[in-house]
Amino acid sequence: MKSSALDAPGANGPLTLSGPVPLPERILHTGDQISAPQATDKTVTPVADDLDFDDIILVFPPESGLKPLYVMYRSPRNMPGTVSGKGQNVGNNWMGGASTGDGAPVPSQIADKLRGKTFGSFDSFRRAFWKAVADDSALSKQFSEADINQMKAGRAPTADFLESVGKRVKIELHHEKEISQGGAVMDVDNIKALTPKNHIETHKGK
Repeated sequence: MKSSALDAPGANGPLTLSGPVPLPERILHTGDQISAPQATDKTVTPVADDLDFDDIILVFPPESGLKPLYVMYRSPRNMPGTVSGKGQNVGNNWMGGASTGDGAPVPSQIADKLRGKTFGSFDSFRRAFWKAVADDSALSKQFSEADINQMKAGRAPTADFLESVGKRVKIELHHEKEISQGGAVMDVDNIKALTPKNHIETHKGK
């Protein structure tokens, strides 16, 4: 007996649709027996303890229809501020204190020169600070010609080799009361000059 399309089930009656055949939620591997890594829902990346983040990306649930949002926090270091503080009298070996204890204080003559001035950021203040040191006849005598040229360009002088750590080879300005704890950014009485080695040791002790 011959068959035709009219003999197919449902040709002369209502066609019943049972819906698609459900598929596995995830296909991990097909083919030979070579093991394949399975997908994971989360990726965890170790982060160093000393990294400081000032921005984030907010990712919303897919069903919200919202695009990821980039958010940046404004650090007090990058905000305008006015210099305050009196500084301290320093001797003929000002940088000698940078490698020990709390570090070398801001000289009073530098405080007098910068006090009341407003800078757009701490980086701008730091450049003005080292330029002022280079222009001071008493303080500049304590530095080499190479360091004076560096300071005239707004860059810190070089620390002694034994006080350097890796690529950190310059004298660094340290806030005694951390900015994150409410310390004043441009108060010279809250700022000390430290070698990289002493700076690292100072933070270890906190």
